[in-house]
Amino acid sequence: MRCCLGDLDFRRASPAGFRNLGDTRLGCATEVPGRAKPLPNLDLTAFMDTPCAVLTPAQLTRLGDFEPPVPEQTDRGSRCSFNQKNVVMPGYSVGLNTKGISFEASKDNMKTTKVFRETDVAGYPAFGYDALGGTGVCSTVVRASAKATVIVTVVGDTTVSPELKDCFSVTEMVAMVVVTNLKS
Repeated sequence: MRCCLGDLDFRRASPAGFRNLGDTRLGCATEVPGRAKPLPNLDLTAFMDTPCAVLTPAQLTRLGDFEPPVPEQTDRGSRCSFNQKNVVMPGYSVGLNTKGISFEASKDNMKTTKVFRETDVAGYPAFGYDALGGTGVCSTVVRASAKATVIVTVVGDTTVSPELKDCFSVTEMVAMVVVTNLKS
């Protein structure tokens, strides 16, 4: 079953609304108390040729009004860019990285960015980084396996989209939906 985004309209959501997207509203958080058992690896292979399918059209509608998604093959895997029809609204990208740097090495590299925080997404180890420090551009990276990651990036203007002042809330929420879709 794919993760829904509840009744939240992201175009009108407050930063507090993003923080309060718990498992009861979304029905998609995975609880792993103390990580007693290792989590299963996320299988990215089903989406490597079609990375834009990692978010459903209904899920995208909750985020905004988008141009057709733009898939791309990169030196690290696959990526999809989701650009709003209204160019001043936030755009998103989801990367499925299976080549190159590991989660741990990536995390070590990003610890020196202006803003860095460790977290988890649906029970999976994750971290967020913001190289510019509060400008509405940040990423959340989720460990899919020892050598694979999922990266969700948002790019926007905090004066137009005030929810991006805490852009990690936005990227972590989208990452949670992506992880849930990958698990189903």
